[in-house]
Amino acid sequence: MSNEGQPVSHKRIFWVYINASQKNIWDAITKAEWTQQFGYGWRIEYDLRPGGGFWVFTSEMIKQNGAISGIKVPDLMFKGDVVEMDAPHLITLQWKIEFDPLKYENSITNLTFEIAEVHDGFSKLTLTFDKKYSVNFPLIQPVGMINGFEGFDWRLILCDLKSLLETGKGFMI
Repeated sequence: MSNEGQPVSHKRIFWVYINASQKNIWDAITKAEWTQQFGYGWRIEYDLRPGGGFWVFTSEMIKQNGAISGIKVPDLMFKGDVVEMDAPHLITLQWKIEFDPLKYENSITNLTFEIAEVHDGFSKLTLTFDKKYSVNFPLIQPVGMINGFEGFDWRLILCDLKSLLETGKGFMI
């Protein structure tokens, strides 16, 4: 019996140390020209204030991956609200999947980025991913190799962000 659409607790915490300032990490997370350069190349636009909105637009990579699976991927993948913000230290977002609004109407997810200066130019980025539902979402499940890397994983996205900030080049796009 499937528990799809049922409330669940799926909270994961990831962290990475990056040789970058809090401001540079903040900018990479919150500015569209940066968000397109790592992870899955999503363009993310924000109204950066508590209660403001944010919109995650699909990259060509995700559209191509969907086409391979026979899925037509829309331009707007996720949308939500800025729940809490203390630039450049913390941002908490709450989003819903917009891929198929009726199927994913209960797809609430909270995502928190915390950025702490550690030592000598290094910062610690902690990401808390709290999925509040059970749903099979084909484009963010492990879907095989993407540019030589296995499926969707926050650890992979954080490593790609680290690479981008430390070397000027992400490895997934």
